[in-house]
Amino acid sequence: MKFTHQFVLSLIALAKLVMADSQQFGIISIASGSDLQYASAFFDSNNLVVGHQPNNQFALVVTDDGKLKSTSGNQFIAVDANSGNLKEVSDSNSASVGFSIKNGHLLYLNSESFYAVPGASSGATWSLSTKNTNSAQGAAASPVVLRTQSTTGTDVVADFTPAAMSSVSSVVPSSISSVHPSSLVSSGSTLVLSKASGSAVPISQIGDGQIQATATSHVPPVQSHNGAIGQHGPYLGMHAGVAAAAIAYLL
Repeated sequence: MKFTHQFVLSLIALAKLVMADSQQFGIISIASGSDLQYASAFFDSNNLVVGHQPNNQFALVVTDDGKLKSTSGNQFIAVDANSGNLKEVSDSNSASVGFSIKNGHLLYLNSESFYAVPGASSGATWSLSTKNTNSAQGAAASPVVLRTQSTTGTDVVADFTPAAMSSVSSVVPSSISSVHPSSLVSSGSTLVLSKASGSAVPISQIGDGQIQATATSHVPPVQSHNGAIGQHGPYLGMHAGVAAAAIAYLL
């Protein structure tokens, strides 16, 4: 049977239907012994900041292609190439790729190292950054861990690692695997596979920047911007199974 270009695109579209984002979560900063302990994340002047303003909390997800997105609107996070600051953007094409969740922490490019840069009003808000830089007023940044806390309670969400597919041949039959991938998808399209497994435990910092599990620590619950609470269950994108089912149906 001759497989058409349209058939291949249909398989790709079908595979995308089973992909999923991470569970919804709020960001809580962990920096024991400082004002940053249990500060929540929110947007302020197009920056992702942390502070003790519970009414400004909102829910986020890591998308199936590794972007950090707010669930209350079409807002994404871009990491500024110069400052390292986490910025709010409305265009998903401008969003940074490389976010994931591991052991209850938000990671960027497989690193959990983030920094809280003091704002103009000391102790009010701190801008989140991937770089250890001073504020405009010369105040030093503080290292923080960003806890990915479930919007349904005080537990952390499950691990989530977006995995880009290495080739189209992994989801299409071998008889058409010789077709060059560039002829199958439009420019800029990416096939990805979401993966969620295991359960995370609360983590906090102790002296000298060390990290330890704190199963008994109390962390305030997180709500989305409008007060609603929600959660996506973890899913696995079973691309090969979907592709096989589609082929069997069409044959």
